[in-house]
Amino acid sequence: YKDIVATATHIVKFWRLEDKKNGLDLEMNEKKSWNCFKSMQLHSRAAYFKFDDKYLISSTYFLTIDFYSLITNQLIYQYIGHTCSITSFDFNQNLMLIVSGSADNTLKFWTMDMNESKLNSNNENILLDGSIMGS
Repeated sequence: YKDIVATATHIVKFWRLEDKKNGLDLEMNEKKSWNCFKSMQLHSRAAYFKFDDKYLISSTYFLTIDFYSLITNQLIYQYIGHTCSITSFDFNQNLMLIVSGSADNTLKFWTMDMNESKLNSNNENILLDGSIMGS
């Protein structure tokens, strides 16, 4: 997606600027309008998020990194391990890697592993800790 995303509470909406139909005689700035083409329910309230065409990654107010599929609109994993606010994060789909930094002075690397054998007894995908690479 190369669009705008907005969130309120636990809902994230994807918006796209599109040409208006029958707008031939409108002024240049009136020929486009914003269209909400997708929305999805999040597991936790997002503080920040990043996305590409397949995944949405969010840092939450509960000190977790949530990893979603934009194809199925489902939470894939919730990564738990930081003890203070997550100040930055990024992901690389080719490397299947998420990197997060926190006010707890740690930098953690998380694998974007889709192995269903890691499901817990409640069929939730929760990983307990990332690899600490610095503090």
